[in-house]
Amino acid sequence: MAQEDYILANQAGNAFRSDLNDTLAAIVSNNSGATEPATMYAYMWWADTTSGLLKQRNAANNAWINKGTLATAISANTGLINLQSAVATTSGTSIAITGIPAGVKRFSVDLSKVSVNGSDKFAIQLGDSGGIESSGYSGGAGNKAGEVDSTSRFILNLSTGLGSVFSGIQFFHLADESTNTWVFSGGMNRIPGGALNVATGSKSLSGELTQILLTTDGTDAYDAGSATIAWEF
Repeated sequence: MAQEDYILANQAGNAFRSDLNDTLAAIVSNNSGATEPATMYAYMWWADTTSGLLKQRNAANNAWINKGTLATAISANTGLINLQSAVATTSGTSIAITGIPAGVKRFSVDLSKVSVNGSDKFAIQLGDSGGIESSGYSGGAGNKAGEVDSTSRFILNLSTGLGSVFSGIQFFHLADESTNTWVFSGGMNRIPGGALNVATGSKSLSGELTQILLTTDGTDAYDAGSATIAWEF
């Protein structure tokens, strides 16, 4: 880990060589360190070892832009979309997806052929380092038969039906970083039955997002399908 001011002053030979070596060490390590460099320049890189993020200074030299994580490879085909492994939704009344890194600005949850062993509605709750939050949600879901609202979770669908499976994608976007406010929209289709469900909402967290919980509006257990999360910085 090395950081420098990138100013090579006139000095004696040994001192100059030491200063130059320190500057080169900062360059090859992307100015890595637990805190931001004391001297900053527009477009410079910083490997933030505290948050685990690679950051770049903006053009105005007054803020950092998150470019990705230090531990995750960025695919040339997917840009900054970090697709995670699918999680089975074949048991349990809820499925936790944790480990969402700092700096995420958007994420999606893909649900594939998901079902429950009753008629409860699917739902998602958001959480930070303090845990999953169960209040302060503003949103609802509906289809041509009607709609339902909730303040305790994001409801994803109006109708379930025993024996039916659902597939769809749920999108979340960080609308206000200062208040950790997320907005949400998504859609799911039921097979058999062909009932298209749409859902929207918003939620302000008490801290930065770190986890989500796939749950229901009741006590039914999940019994089929999978969920996959992908996030962007």
